[in-house]
Formats: sequence, structure tokens, C-alpha cells
Amino acid sequence: RGNITALLLHTQRSPRWRLPALYYSFQLLVPGNAGRHIEVVMADSVALEGAMDPELVEKRRFIEDYTDAHVGAEAGHRHWE
Repeated sequence: RGNITALLLHTQRSPRWRLPALYYSFQLLVPGNAGRHIEVVMADSVALEGAMDPELVEKRRFIEDYTDAHVGAEAGHRHWE
């Protein structure tokens, strides 16, 4: 449980912490495989919790920490823009 905005902003302050967005991807080279890479997709599973079923919205854990900026389909689309 935490402040999602604080987690995102901490990326700017700590070289050890990397969370530039709730949803992002990056590539890693596979050693010894002639330039092949894997795509790693990161998703904030807490923000996705209950997003598929509108009836579950009120049953989400930590509901008081959710804001429209970080939760729901619209927020998901904004994060990938």
C-alpha cells in the first residue's frame, strides 16, 4: 500500500528506483544471441484490480488511494500515450 504518485515521483530522486509510469515497457538484450532481445512489459497490478468488472470497483483494496489520474481505462490509455 502506498501513494502511487509518490512512487512515480521517486523515480526522479533515486537512481535505484525505476517506475517512470504505471505501465511501460523496455527491451533487454539476450546475451550470446546475436542481437536478440526480449520485451519486458510492466503493469501496475494494483491499478488494474477490479478494472474489468464495474461491480468490483467499490470492493477494491485501498479504494481511498485511487484517483482518476491513475485508475481505469482512460488513465490506462493516457499512460501509454
